[in-house]
Amino acid sequence: MSPNRRVLSNVLVLLFAAATCGVPVARAQFYDPVVQSIDLTSDVWRSPRLVGMGGLSLVIPDRDNRITLWDFARSPLGVFAEDTVGTVDLRPETGSVSGAHLIEGAPGERQDLAGRMSSMQFESFYRDDHGTAYGAAGVLNSVRRDTPYGDDIELRRSVGLPEVMPILNGILPHLGHGKIRYALRMRFGGEHLVDQYRTYVTNANGEYISLDGITLNAPAFFDPDEYRVNTSGIGGGLSYPVGSRSTLALGLDTYEQRIKGSNNGDRYSAEQRERRPYTVGQASLVGRLGDAIEFGVDGHGWLSRSERSWYFTISAGVGAVPLTGRGKLLERKERGSSLNTRARFHSGNFELGARAWTRATKVEVLPPDATDLTSFNRFLNVVYLRQGADTLAKPDSVVASETRDYAVGFGGGASMKFRRGIVGVEYHWSRDVVLRQLDATGPDLLAGPKAITWDIRSGLEYRCTPTISGRLGYGYRWWDQDDFTHLNEFKGHSVSLGMGVRPPGTSWRFESGWTFGWNQPDFGNPLGEHGTRQFLATQVHWEF
Repeated sequence: MSPNRRVLSNVLVLLFAAATCGVPVARAQFYDPVVQSIDLTSDVWRSPRLVGMGGLSLVIPDRDNRITLWDFARSPLGVFAEDTVGTVDLRPETGSVSGAHLIEGAPGERQDLAGRMSSMQFESFYRDDHGTAYGAAGVLNSVRRDTPYGDDIELRRSVGLPEVMPILNGILPHLGHGKIRYALRMRFGGEHLVDQYRTYVTNANGEYISLDGITLNAPAFFDPDEYRVNTSGIGGGLSYPVGSRSTLALGLDTYEQRIKGSNNGDRYSAEQRERRPYTVGQASLVGRLGDAIEFGVDGHGWLSRSERSWYFTISAGVGAVPLTGRGKLLERKERGSSLNTRARFHSGNFELGARAWTRATKVEVLPPDATDLTSFNRFLNVVYLRQGADTLAKPDSVVASETRDYAVGFGGGASMKFRRGIVGVEYHWSRDVVLRQLDATGPDLLAGPKAITWDIRSGLEYRCTPTISGRLGYGYRWWDQDDFTHLNEFKGHSVSLGMGVRPPGTSWRFESGWTFGWNQPDFGNPLGEHGTRQFLATQVHWEF
């Protein structure tokens, strides 16, 4: 067997091992769920051009949305091949959402949802003549979500997320005749979550949660209302050309999230602490079949196991012994995997694109052993015997539980170029079902919610001048928040605008895209429930 074939077979073995043992890019613990809950995510977040074209993500040739190791798989092994020169990209973004319904029997409206986000993404890489690239990518994000907590109280959740990822990508020396590439990356980040409880603000127009009502104390002593997460890790990978048109890549990362939750009052202090390690891997294959077909396959998986501890103290009054405790709260196990595929077919001015993906996660929570004298469950039992402690806002005991999440989706579309522009249309569908077992003694997993979403997107780009391009887009979306129940189906429309500026003879360009959407129930709600959504994305790209 030749050395090249030995290297290829070894890489294939490692690829299979990574895909089967479970190995996505690390997600933020709090920021990502909050942004998703207010529907300010986008599958074209790296391309303001496509935002302005209705969110088309499969059928428009775009510099920041190609089927490459970096654009498609987000693998650091594709940084050098992404361009031939040094580049800097800055992507400021902002968005907002609002939802309300009419108040029955009274004038005005009652606000049900308010949210806003801002983001600054950056990428900067230098590429030399020896096949080496180095630089960094990162984000500086913030998001706020306001939702009802009671009849006249709102829960305002704010999350900040700074993160940076240095990357080195080069040719592995002395092996593979210069065909094997390596990548090393580190990850440093932090999250800060703050929960505030505020009263509604009432005026002549209605009741609102987005305005600054009176701040209230947290309703529960033991539940944290502030979290800090510090993340650090390191990883790397190898890539190898398969034939003359495809590249196989394998990566493995390890990182740790140090989570600290706290709830401090005038007479009490409560904390939860956890060190959550992750093992994350990635296996990707991108390439071409002939001159007309491009494809990409990207598999991820991750494993984590951690232990959470608790600390609590509360004053019992002057001269009295305080009520205190500390120990083990629970054990947590997480396992998941995902697969993303994409393909493009182009012939002349015509192009077809398609995508299919799937994701599965499983999270188990295990309480401490019944004989553990430091467990939180035992502390709750002891509190009952403490004189004067019956007014504590006590949470439920920790019980064994299991949560599974299965999601699947697909999309497809077509585009056509004409003399001064391009037009395209796409269809996307997804389903996400959650299964829960809230007690180890339960016979079966409880199903729900089961979310189903589909949408149609269309977009147009027209080159107005050699320097300026204009974009338009329209989308229609339908979604069911839970297919197992009724009266939670919604429909919505969106329009988008965008502009690109690329002066001839310069090394920079500017892109922008703005989307405005509005939605309403699809079940004939007489109270006129409605909502709006806005998202603005911009980008400055510079080559040096």
